[in-house]
Amino acid sequence: MSDLPPHSTPASRSPVISTPCPTPLFPSAFSRLSQPRTVAKQLEEASVGELPPNPTIEDLPKVVWKNRRFVQEDSLARKGAKGRKSWIRSHGMFFIELNHQDQPIGHVWCCSRCDTKGRPEFFSVQATSSAADHLRKAHRITPASQSSPSDDSAIDL
Repeated sequence: MSDLPPHSTPASRSPVISTPCPTPLFPSAFSRLSQPRTVAKQLEEASVGELPPNPTIEDLPKVVWKNRRFVQEDSLARKGAKGRKSWIRSHGMFFIELNHQDQPIGHVWCCSRCDTKGRPEFFSVQATSSAADHLRKAHRITPASQSSPSDDSAIDL
């Protein structure tokens, strides 16, 4: 037999006292790791701010994926300069990759379809063949088709 009164349970022996836990002002590294934001979501969140008339890299919002940092290429486009004409533009976004001192180290393209799934893929754009190969193999998209009828997750941009 037990020394406890008949109506007592082990849970009632040690009362649980709940103290409110303050919400941190800044998200922790763990919360950032647990919910990666898509590249598109980061751009959307960054678009609420005003940019100066001729922004520099330091002025632009940075997109971060894993340990890589980027700024949107269009944000630094020179007045009167022609933009990229490649067909892959309609299936992704062009970025300038930065080193840790915010110096440009290369131009890349990010696949919008992979980003939507939370797994963005980045390809160097010295030539667009790598990005084009990715679109053809991963999403069955070619310059002629421009969409993938058998891909249920396809989004026409």
